[in-house]
Amino acid sequence: MKGVCTATYKLPVKTPGRHKLMGRVPHLFNEVHAPVAALTVASGGKTTTLDWDQYTQSGWWGEIGEFDLAPGATLTIDAAKSSGKYLYADGFAVVPVKNAQAAEPSHD
Repeated sequence: MKGVCTATYKLPVKTPGRHKLMGRVPHLFNEVHAPVAALTVASGGKTTTLDWDQYTQSGWWGEIGEFDLAPGATLTIDAAKSSGKYLYADGFAVVPVKNAQAAEPSHD
């Protein structure tokens, strides 16, 4: 993604509940890559906006956070609110969290 734009992805959530959202960034960083990507996760009428540190998590799957998700949940990347010229992501994954109670997203 380059410039002022957004990309929205429908997340593959089949069962409502607590899920870990993961992202993979290729190991290709230099001065034009965005070290931080602005993300919005939306599900069940609730939205969470956060900054995803692509720099320290490049080259492998990194945890974006845990969220209460339902079928129809989406992930939006906003290039205009991200730092740098280019955003890269190989993919995103949603992993159900077993025996989890509803809580706010974790962004450690």
